[in-house]
Amino acid sequence: MLPTNPVISFGSEPPDFELLRHQEPVLFLSILAAAAGNMTTDNTFEKLQTEALSIITHQSVVKGQKRSELLLSLLILTCWPLAPAR
Repeated sequence: MLPTNPVISFGSEPPDFELLRHQEPVLFLSILAAAAGNMTTDNTFEKLQTEALSIITHQSVVKGQKRSELLLSLLILTCWPLAPAR
């Protein structure tokens, strides 16, 4: 997927998701939400996306934080092609 949609790259090595979950939890949540985009049986995608967007909004607007984790998370949630059509 990276050559056609280079939103995020972890390099040549596979990412350590346990480490990512502890160091950048918002990014990890956004990745989970994007991965749940092709689940059609329940509303997991909507719940995860709503939670991630709520956290991103609170941290960027209310707290005024400017971190690459928030930008990458927002890019994943808005650009990921597997999200269900509305």
